Amino acid sequence: MKYLRHILFSILISSPLLASDYNYNIQGIGTANTKSMTLKNSTKFLLYENNIGWTDNLGNYGKSFCFGRIKIINEVADKFNLICESIDQNGDKNWAEFSRSDTNMDAGAGNSIYIDGTGIYREFIGAKCIFSTKYLEDNLFFKTKCKINPDTIKKLARK
Repeated sequence: MKYLRHILFSILISSPLLASDYNYNIQGIGTANTKSMTLKNSTKFLLYENNIGWTDNLGNYGKSFCFGRIKIINEVADKFNLICESIDQNGDKNWAEFSRSDTNMDAGAGNSIYIDGTGIYREFIGAKCIFSTKYLEDNLFFKTKCKINPDTIKKLARK
């Protein structure tokens, strides 16, 4: 199973077929912290937060902070819902919701959607993305690929 996750992660990140469908890509690294509670029936709830530094394929960079709740049943994330706030080098912010389900915690892929933004990111609201994350202890590595209007991409590239 571990090898299958690595293969799926590699395909998601490097596939030229996926890259042609997505015109805005973000990658980053950060640290994650959790507090957990385990019920008598072995269901586990995590309060999760992370701090991330990121760059995009247009030369922008910034930092993000995410938090949320994760429900784990039999070592599989049954519900994984996070909200993230990102700020770029110009002070523009965006907020996105990230979710994934039925996945192991050490690596996985899911979906996100931009829910609010300032500056150029106002035009991202409603944009849908896919993301993948891998963990090494408390460090996380992620990539996100989004479908963004080409005119918005041009504006963001000129920032």
